[in-house]
Parts: sequence; C-alpha cells; structure tokens
Amino acid sequence: MILLYNSPSKTNPQTTGKTPSKKIECVALIDLFLINFFIFFIALCCATGARAQSEPLISKALFKKKCATCHGNNGTKGRWGAKNLQISKLNDNELFTMINTGKGIMPKWGKKLTQTQILSVIEYVKTLRK
Repeated sequence: MILLYNSPSKTNPQTTGKTPSKKIECVALIDLFLINFFIFFIALCCATGARAQSEPLISKALFKKKCATCHGNNGTKGRWGAKNLQISKLNDNELFTMINTGKGIMPKWGKKLTQTQILSVIEYVKTLRK
C-alpha cells in the first residue's frame, strides 16, 4: 500500500500554476482508511485472543474457590464423600445438573453461580480427567 502525498511545490498553485489532483487525494484517503481498518482488525483479534487465554484461568480460580475444599485442587481429594473428578464419567448435562442442584452435602451452586460460571467450571473439570 503506497500513500501518495502532494509535495509542497505541487500543492502551491503560485509555484506550479496547478491545483492538487483529486485522484491523488482520493487514493491517499482510501489508503488511510485501509490502514486504520487493518489496525482496528488486528487490535480486535488481539483482544479476543487475550480473553480466550484468560478464561481457563478464571475457571481454575472459580474451581479452587468453590470446589477444591471437597474435591481437591486436582479433583481427587474426596472429602465428605466428594467424588473423584479425574475418573468421573458424567457428561456436560449431568455435570451441569449436579453443580446446579447439588447432591447430599454438596451445595446448590445454581443459587450462587451464574450459568456461565457453572459452564466454566464444567470445562475446567473436564481438563482434570485422565
């Protein structure tokens, strides 16, 4: 992409007797627009990538805060009858129901966590499986 700029001698009608070319101005504006568009697009892609990389960290932190007391940081603790999450065979729907409604002394996290947070924990729990 080449930006075309008028030199001072071409823009000064007293020195050349000509006015700036409309074609050159148009090309310069189009190039400037394209440069700005690509900068915006790259910034948008970088922001999306940063968000995607931070979600597992949020999921892990949420798991450690709400679940690790009974399940342990790696999912194998089993305190107060908590299941070993590394060998769990529950699918996503079953995990969602279990987390949302609780079981036994496991709290009903549906009253304290949003649906998005529960889904985030489910994705993290699946990373613990062997």
